Amino acid sequence: MDLPGGDEVAEDLLIDIIDTAGQIGWVSATQAEALGMTPEAAAGLTVEACYTPASAEALRELLGRFLPEGFVTTLELTLLGRGGRELRTLARCRKLAHAGAPHFRLTKIPLGHVGQTYDDLQADNKLFSRVIADASEAHWCIEFLEPVDINRPRAEVVDQIFANRSLWRIANPAMQALYQLPSSAEFRAFDVRLYWPRTPENEAFVGQIIDSDYRIDAAISSDRRYDGTTVNLENDVRAEIRENYLYRIWGNCRHANGAHLGQPGLGALFDTFPDPALLLGPQGQVLWHNAACDALFPASGPGAAALRRILAHATTSRKRRSWVLPSAGGVRREFLATAHPAHDPAHGAVTLLLLQPGANGG
Repeated sequence: MDLPGGDEVAEDLLIDIIDTAGQIGWVSATQAEALGMTPEAAAGLTVEACYTPASAEALRELLGRFLPEGFVTTLELTLLGRGGRELRTLARCRKLAHAGAPHFRLTKIPLGHVGQTYDDLQADNKLFSRVIADASEAHWCIEFLEPVDINRPRAEVVDQIFANRSLWRIANPAMQALYQLPSSAEFRAFDVRLYWPRTPENEAFVGQIIDSDYRIDAAISSDRRYDGTTVNLENDVRAEIRENYLYRIWGNCRHANGAHLGQPGLGALFDTFPDPALLLGPQGQVLWHNAACDALFPASGPGAAALRRILAHATTSRKRRSWVLPSAGGVRREFLATAHPAHDPAHGAVTLLLLQPGANGG
């Protein structure tokens, strides 16, 4: 059955027929009008006379290929319209026989508002990408390939955030510098858990995100640098949630440096202490630790795991306690631990824990 109003449909489209040498053999009245000439004047012109250089190049590549009759493909082509105005189109290109020779029929529709919207989105994406890439502060985004069901109980949501497949959607150069990655490394190629491992500290960090309805500032995560050492980062976190599923979490972060204690420079002061010092949150999570703690209990060493197991006791007792811990190199040393309750504006009740060498501390 013939298409009702088939002739009118053809009149609504921009159509030309081009031979394999790139010469236009026939043009519809609608396309000729868009070009600002008669169909007779358009016939015989080359593709370079009617299309932008990029589109003409794409057509030349198509025309030069050895393709069977009936081959069909779709291209985005831009016509040189009346007065030099560019007209973006979506073209259906079909190879056929015309006047006893191979030709291509290009049937096009103007992209119009859709094309302008696409251009705007591209421009916005380039701008935002540049803003993120040039930022002096680290920006990151984790995208869940398996969205997280946030209707589940809290513990299950925490488990999904660490267990569901995910990837780094964004990690800017400042983020790479924060992790001390070599310039040749591609941060987003690494597994998310490699630098943001599942630890009690990070489970507490995720719990804070959940409890704040997925919008929180100055939350502390415990991350792993390229060389394996631990770094505490202060994060401002936001999320994309659709129909009760978590698709992305993102944020910006910086070295904690004890700034969350509410007293600028206090972190730097504790870094001058020769003995380990830690700041613990209300649930016993490590919010910050000084350089001496990093040196004695590196994240990959046995002492870090032992220290995490006993930290919970520090928030329940103000007594001076004696702990024996394996420090760097596996040497077991005695430490006297003293807990000092305090208040932090960002986290509420906190505990400052000081570890000093005991009788056999060396």
